[in-house]
Parts: sequence; C-alpha cells; structure tokens
Amino acid sequence: MTKKQLCLLAQFDSVFILFDNEEEAQKRANRYGEELSLVGVKEVEIIRLNEYKDVADMSNIEARLLKRKLL
Repeated sequence: MTKKQLCLLAQFDSVFILFDNEEEAQKRANRYGEELSLVGVKEVEIIRLNEYKDVADMSNIEARLLKRKLL
C-alpha cells in the first residue's frame, strides 16, 4: 500500500480488506490492517473467503449478499 493510499483510507473509521485466499495475499492483508490501525482507523476487518480462492469465484448473488452484509 502506498503512503497516499494509506492516507486516503485513514480518513475512514472503518475499513474492510478483502484479498484472495493465497497465503501471501493474506499476509499482506494482515500487514495493511496493522498499518491502518496505527494511523487511526478504529475498525479494520479482514474478510476471508474460506470457501473461495478468489472473489471472482463467487456468484453475483453471493457477492451481493456479502456486500449487503458488510454495509
């Protein structure tokens, strides 16, 4: 994550991070979550797609349901 991206996301109280399930991507998600917490984001939630390798593997309906759940 660039410093500019970090500054933009720091404006929010709550941030959701959704990366694919590959190990490296999950490590990156955790690192970004820690960085966001350090700059004052009150709630950082890392969403894990347990049954999917990638968000693109979800059907449109499943993606809409996830979006509704998060918002």
